[in-house]
Amino acid sequence: CYKTISSDFVEDKKHIDLSAEPLIIVCAAGARPAVVGDLVKDTAIFRAHKAAPIVIADEGEDRFRPYATHVLYVPRVSEHLAPILNTLAGHIWGYHAALAIHDGSRFIYRFREELRKDFRDYSKRELDMYDIIMEPTFREKIARFYYEFRARKMAGKFPAALGLMTATDLSLLFKYLAGRLPVSDFKIDFGKEGSARNMIDTLFASLGEAINVLSRPVDAIKHQAKTVTVGTSRIADRTEGILFEALTHHAIEISRLVNRNVIVLRNLQAIVQAIPGSILYRISGLTALGELTDQATIEVMKKEGILAPIPSRVETDTHLKGTKRIIVRQGNVYTGKGRKDDRSIIVIPVLSDVPGASHTIGQLLLLNITFRETVPLAAKIRAMGGKYEHIKNIVQENSIVWKDGHLDIVPMCDLFGRSAEKIGELIVSRVNKTNKSK
Repeated sequence: CYKTISSDFVEDKKHIDLSAEPLIIVCAAGARPAVVGDLVKDTAIFRAHKAAPIVIADEGEDRFRPYATHVLYVPRVSEHLAPILNTLAGHIWGYHAALAIHDGSRFIYRFREELRKDFRDYSKRELDMYDIIMEPTFREKIARFYYEFRARKMAGKFPAALGLMTATDLSLLFKYLAGRLPVSDFKIDFGKEGSARNMIDTLFASLGEAINVLSRPVDAIKHQAKTVTVGTSRIADRTEGILFEALTHHAIEISRLVNRNVIVLRNLQAIVQAIPGSILYRISGLTALGELTDQATIEVMKKEGILAPIPSRVETDTHLKGTKRIIVRQGNVYTGKGRKDDRSIIVIPVLSDVPGASHTIGQLLLLNITFRETVPLAAKIRAMGGKYEHIKNIVQENSIVWKDGHLDIVPMCDLFGRSAEKIGELIVSRVNKTNKSK
C-alpha cells in the first residue's frame, strides 16, 4: 500500500496545484455505497468551488475521477479496517506533500545562501551597499531568480500558505533590485525609503519569511531560517565626504536620493576641493506620478556663501524651465557651468519629504564647487561616469587611437563643465595639432 501510494503521488504531483485553497482530503475507502454516492457529490461541489480534493478510494471505484484532483487507491478491506487504510494513505500523502512544499523552501533557501556568500565576497572587496545594488552581476542574479520564481509560482509549485502578500513582496523586491522599477516608488510599496540598505534588508527579511512558511511541514529544516540578514550587517554604506556633508548641512537625508545618484556623488567627491556657495530650490506643480507639467514651478528656499548676494533668475520668474527642468525630468545629478557666471556647479535632485509624494522630485540643491589641483586619472574617469565612454567614442570616430591620458589635455573645469561633444572635439583638435607639429 505504501509503495503504491508513494509512486502514484511522485508520478502525479506535478499535476497537483499546491497553491489551491483549500486542499481537501476525502476519505471514501470502505464506505457504504450510499455514502460513496454522497461523497462523489461533495467532491464535485468542492471542485466547482476551486478547491483541490484528494480522494482515498477503494480499488476499482472510478466515480471520483471526473471531480478529484487526484485519487489514491487502496485495497478493499472490511469496513472496520477501512479507517486504518484511510489514515495510512492520508499520512503518506501528507508526507509527500510536505516534501513537495519543502522543495519550494529549499529553492528559496539555496538562493538566499548564494546571496549571503556573495555579500561576504563583496565585503572582502570593500564594496558598500550602493556599489552592490548597482553591480551588474548582482542585478543579473536577481533577474534570473525572479524569472524562475515567477515560473514556479505560475505553475502552482508554491502552496497557498506562502501567502499573496509574501509572494507579491518578493516579486516587487526582485524588480526593484534588478532595476526594473523606480526606486522612488519603494516607499509606496514597503513604507520605508528606498535606500540600498533598506532594499537589501527587506529582501533578506522577505526571503526568511518565505522559507519559514514553506519549512513548517518538515520540522527537521526549521533551523534554516533563523537569521535573515547575516552577511550584510558588516557592509558599510560609505556616505561620507564633502558632498554628503553639504547634504547634511541642508537637512537632506541620504534616503531622499535615488541610489545611482549616491554613487555619482561619491565618485565626484574625488575631484571637489571646496563648496564656496549653494542654493536650495523647492520644486512644485508636478503630477502625482512626479511628471512635469506646464504649471511646474521653482523657488529659492535658501542661498548661502558667495551665491547669497547674486540675483537669481528664479527670484523673478518661478516657471521651471531650461537646465533645471531637464534635471527634474531625468532625475540625474548634473555637473556643468552656470550660464551667466560660468561657475562650476553640481546640481542634485532630491526626493520630496512630503507624505504621499516621496517618489517625486521636491528639491534641487545647487552647489558651486572648486576643483582639486591634482586628481589621479582613474579618479577622473570614475567621476565622469558614462560621459567618459561618450568622449572616447567621439575621439575614436575621428580615427584617433584612444588613450586615457587624452583627458589630461582638458582643464578640470571644462572636463566637468562642457558637453562630451565639445570635449571630444577639443581632444581631437589638440591631438591632430600635436601630430602635425611632429
